[in-house]
Formats: sequence, structure tokens, C-alpha cells
Amino acid sequence: MKFLIVKLSALGDIVQSLPTVEYLKKRFKNCHISWVVDKRCASLVKSHPLIDKAIIIDLKALKKQPFSLNSLSYLKEIKKEIQEICYDCVFDLQGNIKSGFLTYFAKAKDKAGFSWESLAEWPSGLATTTKVKVPKKLNAKLSYLELLRGYFQDKEPFEEGALKLKLSDDEEKKLKALVDQLFSSGKKIIFVCVGSAWPNKKLPESSLTYLINTLSEQCKNCLFVFGSGNDEEFEESYRISKQISQETFVLEKLSIPLFQHCLLRSSGVIAMDSFALHLAGASKKPTFGFFGASLGEIYAPPINDSAYFQGECPYGITFVKRCPKLRTCKTGACLREVPKTILLESLQKTHWISENFKP
Repeated sequence: MKFLIVKLSALGDIVQSLPTVEYLKKRFKNCHISWVVDKRCASLVKSHPLIDKAIIIDLKALKKQPFSLNSLSYLKEIKKEIQEICYDCVFDLQGNIKSGFLTYFAKAKDKAGFSWESLAEWPSGLATTTKVKVPKKLNAKLSYLELLRGYFQDKEPFEEGALKLKLSDDEEKKLKALVDQLFSSGKKIIFVCVGSAWPNKKLPESSLTYLINTLSEQCKNCLFVFGSGNDEEFEESYRISKQISQETFVLEKLSIPLFQHCLLRSSGVIAMDSFALHLAGASKKPTFGFFGASLGEIYAPPINDSAYFQGECPYGITFVKRCPKLRTCKTGACLREVPKTILLESLQKTHWISENFKP
């Protein structure tokens, strides 16, 4: 059997959809899996041990000059690469116009995607021949699996294992150095990840500083390590770390596989609704997430040791998955105006955190 998965972006969404790969490999032991992915997210897909081929498309370059001769020539090459294999089924897990366009390119016996009411952009449904109805209020990670399980009419229980990405030889050396540096003290490592793709998904820097400083004084057997995905997040992490009374450590940006192997060795992760939170969940590590303009019920990792704080909109806006004002709200009050003491109380009630408290 040969399958093609179309899930272009973003990193957090791709992580949540990765269990579909393990599901297919368990159901069809020797199947081939190709994955179409945006260049900016390609390292994640390429490092997955069960994905046989990554088809990489540079969406950023295409967006700049979509109708230029160079872009049309490039799309022709992508089409040729997609059509190298005739697939038994293509699964469009994105559900937007771009993914629908690429799904249409593919040669396959069948093409499956979400039902009309669940599509991000309805034209993508024109490219799929089989549409699977998935409950709207189902956790995002489970919804991708449900699409495949619904397609195969599979009622058997399935639980994926912990994600473990492939490391290059150079990454193996760097990991050994990091393990020697961070884990030799015997302290438990708790990762703190300050970033998110959208500002309205973030806590104020002052709130996060207060929370980590208080927790570090209560959990003296723990080392709080800040992870960052870009220069801005690194600078914020550095500023916060300088205000923490106990010892902390700030990591420079690591490759995705290397960062994931660090998470695997940690005791838990505190993060915004972000790629880091979802990667920790896929690694089966305890997590605590902060949600405001998105619902933790939908996007928090669906694992036993996952907990989250859910901020409420002071303007009375309600939503099923993400706030319609996520990108435009000028206040981000659902997280930014929450009293620090309320945030702290929520963290302190979380078992995997409180078990590290020392008198």
C-alpha cells in the first residue's frame, strides 16, 4: 500500500497530525508513506523515522510571485514529483485551497479529506472523492486520526507511542554535550517555552517571570531550562532568566530533532499554545499550557499528564476552536489581563508540578 499525506504547515499542526503515520504503519506494516510539506516545516517531516519520502514545497517563494514563469515552472516540477507514485489513497489533512490544489495533482485510487462543514476553505473539498465527518469539538490531534479511522471504518483502539525523531551524527554529538551540561547535576529538568506563533496566545513577560520565579523557589530540586525557536524568544527567555532567584539555563535555538530529544529527557514542559507544547505532548511528557484565544479542550495534548489554564474573553466572544479575533485583537486580554496569582494557583494545582515542591 502507498499513501500520500498532504499537511503543509504549521509546525504545531503537523506535530498533532503525526500519529496518522504510526497508525498507517501499524495497520499496513510495509506501506509507503509520502508527505507533502512546506519548506519551513520540512525538517520535522524529514526526521520522522516512519515517513518514507518528504515532498517539499517552498510556499513562501511561491507567494511572492505566484504567477511568474519561474513559479509556474516550479509548480510543474512539484506536480511531477507528486505524480511519481500512484497512491492507494491521498489524505488531505490541511483542508485549505493550497492543500486541495496539491491533492488534485496527485495520482491515486482515492482521495480523502474532512467533510464540507469541517474544511478550513471549502474549495479544497473539490479535490477529494471521499469525505469523512469528524466531530467539531474533538481534540485536534484526535481529529486527524479520526479522519483515517473513519475512512477505514476502523473501530479498534489505537494509542501511539512517544515520538522519537531521527538525529544526525552531528546532532548526536551536540545532544551528548547538552546531556552532560544539563542533566549531570541530578536535578529534574523542567522546560519553559515562552513563544507562540501569535502574540495573543502569549502571557505577558512580567506574568511569566513571576510564575517561574515562584515555582523555582518552591521546586529547588528542579532546573528550569528555557527553550526558544528564534532570536526574539531567546532574548525574552534571557531577560526572564536574569530575574529568577534560582539557577536557570537558556538554550540557544536547536534543530527540531535535537530539541525534541532534550524534551524526552525532561520532567515536563510549561509553554504557550505552541509548537513546543505539542512536541512535548507527542513526546509523552507532562505539559502545562496557557490558552486564551484558542481552546485547551481542542488543542492541549490529549495525554494523562496534560493540564492547562483557560483564559476567558472579557468581551463575551465565544468560539468552538479559535477566537475569530486571534490575529486582530488589540488587547489579548484573555491572557494578558489575568491576575498573576490566579495563573500561579492553576500551575500549583497541577500534580506533576506540585510533586516537586520542597518545604
